[in-house]
Amino acid sequence: LARRNEELTSLRSERDAIRELLDARTRALEQAKAQSSEEQSKHASVVADLENSKNKLVERSKELERAKIEASEETSRLVAEVDASRAVCEDLRSKLGSAETLLDRGDG
Repeated sequence: LARRNEELTSLRSERDAIRELLDARTRALEQAKAQSSEEQSKHASVVADLENSKNKLVERSKELERAKIEASEETSRLVAEVDASRAVCEDLRSKLGSAETLLDRGDG
């Protein structure tokens, strides 16, 4: 009976040690889960920030493309105005030359 009590005490000690080990591992697992959840939250935040930055970059690229098109159109319009002004100047030079010729003939 004493031997049986010793075995029972030994088994209870082993059981208690196993429970303590299980409790420690459970706490470690809970801590790991909490840390994983925190890391996932940080990751999601970083992903959201990157997505936001990407969207801003896409929008800015569209704005720049629109500005490029507008600048090209404005340049074309200005070139057309310069060409028209040159044509007017050439016409005026021609008329001035004709007028000078007429004046020179009149002086003679």
